[in-house]
Amino acid sequence: MNEDLKQKVLIRIVDDDAMVRESLSFMLTCHGWRSASYESARAFLSADAPTVPGCLLLDIRMPDMSGVELQCYMKQNHNRLPIIFITGHADVDTAVHTLKMGALGFLKKPVDMATLEPAVVSASRIHLAQLSGRLTPGAVNQVFEEMSPREKTITQLLLAGVVNKSIAER
Repeated sequence: MNEDLKQKVLIRIVDDDAMVRESLSFMLTCHGWRSASYESARAFLSADAPTVPGCLLLDIRMPDMSGVELQCYMKQNHNRLPIIFITGHADVDTAVHTLKMGALGFLKKPVDMATLEPAVVSASRIHLAQLSGRLTPGAVNQVFEEMSPREKTITQLLLAGVVNKSIAER
C-alpha cells in the first residue's frame, strides 16, 4: 500500500541548509518517495502547487520567514498541506505551539528514515483524504494509532485544552 501512496504524493522539503535538503531528498528518494526542495519559505510559496497531495518537511529557523511564520501564513490562506517540523533547535514550547497550530509532527535533526517515514506516511494519507473529501473519523483514528506514545500524549493534552506551559511541565 505504501508503494501506491509513494507514487501519488510529493514530499516538500523547506530548509535553508542545502546539506539538510540534499540529505532528506536523497533519503526519501532511496525509499521510493518523490520530493521537491526549497531553500526558503518564500521559494516554496512561489513554486509549490498546494493541490498536489503530500506533506511538508519544514525547518523552524530560517532567515526572512521562519517555519512557524510559514505555518501561520499557510493556515491563514487555507493551505491544508500537512506540516512535519524537522529542527535542530527543538524546545518544548515551540513544539507544543506548532502542534497546537496543526503541525502533524515535530522531529529533531538529524532524523533517520525509521522515524521520518511513518510521519510522512500518516501526513500524506491525511492530505490525500482531505483533498478527496473523505477524511472520516476512521481515518483520523488510524492516524492517531500510528502516532508514537509521546505524540499521542501531546495530542490528547491539546484536545483537552491543556495550555502549553502545563504540557511542557508534564
